[in-house]
Amino acid sequence: MEWRTPLNSDSGFHTAVMQMDEAADIQALSYELGEIKICDLRRKAEQALGPKFDHRNFHDAVLAAGTITLPMLERHIDAYVAHAGSAGAPE
Repeated sequence: MEWRTPLNSDSGFHTAVMQMDEAADIQALSYELGEIKICDLRRKAEQALGPKFDHRNFHDAVLAAGTITLPMLERHIDAYVAHAGSAGAPE
């Protein structure tokens, strides 16, 4: 089964089937996966942009996307890299 709902959107999603400690483990896993993905995207952006890479602009691009899935974030950052590489880093 594929989960698409952000795990932190409903603190009441644990039921008799899922205990509180299981929910906390799933929450921690989701944060870890997000951290790994963002670090991978940063490395990809650093390699693609070279000296044009600015960690502040990258950070802003990640946050500007809001709450989205990791595949959507990857597309968003790919677009940021394409724009930053061709027209310079956005203000």
